[in-house]
Amino acid sequence: MARTGSRPLVVTADAALLDDLLRLAATAGTELEVATDPAAARPHYERAPVVLVGPDQTAPLVRARLRRRAVVLVGHTGAADPPPGLIARLGIAHIATLPAAEDWLVAQLGTPPPAPPGRVIALLGGRGGAGVSTFAVTLAVTAAHTGRRVLLLDADPLGGRLDLMVGVKQFARPGPGALTMLNLDTIEADGVPGQAVAGTLDTGRGRHDLIVVDVARHLDRAGQAVLQAADQAYLVVPAELRASLSAGRVAALARPHSRHLAMIVRDASADTLPVDDVARTVRLTVAGTYRSDPALRTILARGEVPSAGGPGPLVDLCRRLLTASPGRDTGEAAA
Repeated sequence: MARTGSRPLVVTADAALLDDLLRLAATAGTELEVATDPAAARPHYERAPVVLVGPDQTAPLVRARLRRRAVVLVGHTGAADPPPGLIARLGIAHIATLPAAEDWLVAQLGTPPPAPPGRVIALLGGRGGAGVSTFAVTLAVTAAHTGRRVLLLDADPLGGRLDLMVGVKQFARPGPGALTMLNLDTIEADGVPGQAVAGTLDTGRGRHDLIVVDVARHLDRAGQAVLQAADQAYLVVPAELRASLSAGRVAALARPHSRHLAMIVRDASADTLPVDDVARTVRLTVAGTYRSDPALRTILARGEVPSAGGPGPLVDLCRRLLTASPGRDTGEAAA
């Protein structure tokens, strides 16, 4: 039987289809989590080893904007296939038609749960020059130093080109502690940035423990796709009035696409806008603060890799972010 809390999930309100799936699950020696709509499915959708979706729930699941993951569409003979666009948006990896696919489904339901998918953290700036590129590189390197397999994705076409940071390229290597760099323009061959990014994140979750994404603050289709897929998104905001006003507009654009959106405040001090005022202006929870480190900027300017083992407020904050649950406060990183 599958482990408690990791049972296969079926999402359908079709009683006849549900009866057949319960019978097949019993044959496979497992039990199912049953949800008749997306609201009931939400608590189980991400952690279930297998998600079976009835044709009646494909459109409702897309509208619910649950995190895109691979699912199996299951229906009886004669049921119409969903349109290709909906298949891509929902993440349908297989279409199983009953009764022909019964043996295949029994085998899928009896398969041990896979390893947990990699975590996606999205970073975007409250204004230009907020320091997102530095933050993204430091977070990725800090994670790689702990043995994680990390993908650093540059999804900001107007940003500072993370791949030009020579140190990141030098740090890349295979195996545990690997750091892989990827730019948006290398995965847009089909001309549909949103779908290209969503597919890259789906694949990346299976190959990496962590995906760090530098997102454009103007939130193009690629940025929206990243936020919809991300386990956590952070808006980096300097502790300044104009930056906070700009960040408030960015937050308003990002909220509809992000399940867990919080704010990182940079360079808060007695001479800047108080953190509480920044939070009220931007209308986001403060997940942490840090002060810029001139030494770190010098290291990056030389194309070298920041050391996750050394001291520094940003590295300290990154360590806490890597262990924080989505939506949880991580506290302040003092200089």
